[in-house]
Amino acid sequence: MMKYRVAYGVLFIALTLLFIWKNSPVSFALLLFCIIFPLVLHIWMRLECKRLCIRIGVMGDMKTNRPVRVRVAATGRHRSAIGRISGDVSFRHVITEEADERSSILFERGNMFAADYEYQNAFCGVIIIRAENLKAVDSLGLTTCKIRNSAKHSFVIYPEDEWENESNAVKTYGDEFIGVREYREGDVMSSVHWKLSSKWDRLLVREYTDIDEYSARNEKNEKCRMCENHDLCYNKEYAEFEMK
Repeated sequence: MMKYRVAYGVLFIALTLLFIWKNSPVSFALLLFCIIFPLVLHIWMRLECKRLCIRIGVMGDMKTNRPVRVRVAATGRHRSAIGRISGDVSFRHVITEEADERSSILFERGNMFAADYEYQNAFCGVIIIRAENLKAVDSLGLTTCKIRNSAKHSFVIYPEDEWENESNAVKTYGDEFIGVREYREGDVMSSVHWKLSSKWDRLLVREYTDIDEYSARNEKNEKCRMCENHDLCYNKEYAEFEMK
């Protein structure tokens, strides 16, 4: 890109000297064109950048230690003055906080600009991909324009056998199952519900009652069963057992 700018600068200096020496309408027109052309090109690029839509797609077997193909693409191009797009693409593992940042150049492919990457990780969990700090460069490399649009995408990496932890999950809480929720930082991997995670394409974990709460409720219910008049202990309004 720098060599084109240097060549254009040399051309501008040459036309300026020609205009000073000749002072003719032709030299003036050539110098005026040399000044206006980059401005028109930049305005054209700014209009095209507003139409661009940044997308991220993931293809492949999304399991540990297996490479997946990631494509970052900018669509919505119609007779654009844009030659290529540069920016940053980052991969972040939600659980391990491992980050992989790469410089990206999206080249023209038909009616879009795109770049392909390979990514693999030894740990299962949610991977967040971001494409940001994008800049468009014209075909001659004379001007650049910042693209305000960015993209974010997430996918789940599953273990080699996504069902191996299904029956061997370690329950670190009470034995009463409440339901499932999305993974939060600090959750143990043994509580991940792999079957539902594969269906919903997001990391879901089992949730159980807290061990103290579960023990207190069991003790309270046990005392209620020993009560002589069981019906008087039941509060229908709140649907819970209470001691008289």
